[in-house]
Amino acid sequence: MSAGRQVRAGDYAARYGVDRYTAHQEMVMLQVPIALGDRRCAVRPAPRARVRRSKSPEPVPETPDLIEWGGHLMFVVGCTSGGAPYGPSEEEMEMFLDPADIGLLRGSRGD
Repeated sequence: MSAGRQVRAGDYAARYGVDRYTAHQEMVMLQVPIALGDRRCAVRPAPRARVRRSKSPEPVPETPDLIEWGGHLMFVVGCTSGGAPYGPSEEEMEMFLDPADIGLLRGSRGD
């Protein structure tokens, strides 16, 4: 190569299939004149810290059977096609279940 011609790290990287930081390092070893703007490729940046994600992003509710919907507790039997839950309300369950059974649904033993 002629002494007056400078090579860009991006051109070297594309030609030889390496990244720009490796290209800069190889060009320094080969004593190839490097373009002035490519000094930013002289030092590889530190790797970014990885963020570990928890396996269960949402906490599991203590009583999965009872939810509050519209200000009332209800026992979910299913969901409509729009995603709205349906099932008997707490007042309706009191007519059919013993107080101890309702306490089990709430998460208490009915003491």
